[in-house]
Amino acid sequence: MKVLVANRGEIACRVLRALREMGLPSVAVVAAGEEDEPHADLASEIVTVPGPEAYLDPAAMVAAARRSGAQAVHPGYGFLSQSAAFARACRDAGMVFIGPSPEAMAALGDKRAARRTAEGLGIPVLPGAREVDAPAAAEQTEFTVVLASAGAEKIKVIKEVRAITGLGLKEAKDLVDGAPKPIKEGVSKAEAEEIKKKLEEAGAKVELK
Repeated sequence: MKVLVANRGEIACRVLRALREMGLPSVAVVAAGEEDEPHADLASEIVTVPGPEAYLDPAAMVAAARRSGAQAVHPGYGFLSQSAAFARACRDAGMVFIGPSPEAMAALGDKRAARRTAEGLGIPVLPGAREVDAPAAAEQTEFTVVLASAGAEKIKVIKEVRAITGLGLKEAKDLVDGAPKPIKEGVSKAEAEEIKKKLEEAGAKVELK
């Protein structure tokens, strides 16, 4: 089975090395003018595309795979690896998509859809808001906001609220009426303390790291 790797850089190199070790013929996708890229040397053959933008174009990758005669496509990681449309396009073209089925991606690629799917299958899920109404959810759900250090003088807000309860940073921010600055990736320690105080007054549990 010939496998086209629809990516470049480090991930393409890793996949191409694995294919070589498995004894499978491989195809590297190379943008015009980038024929000397390391991943090109690791493949059994290369197929060229007009420019780097093709790496994010499902139709261009499927067309390249067809030209190369590949029977399977490995997306690497990143945009195409998360695209149900790309997985479906590969399947419709008669090629194996090395990854989840498009149906699985559609069901689990969105957190709220994944939650509904799990609940429909009787799988236990953590408490959280189905359709985000942060003030109401705060009254019903105990949650923790984590503000983690991102340097000597800055605090980075880690998106653990969504993972824990179905809430996101914007919804947590909405609980902070009069905070000195919107919650974002970088705030000072003093501002973080103020955000912590406001969130705790709203009923949140906040941990500063």
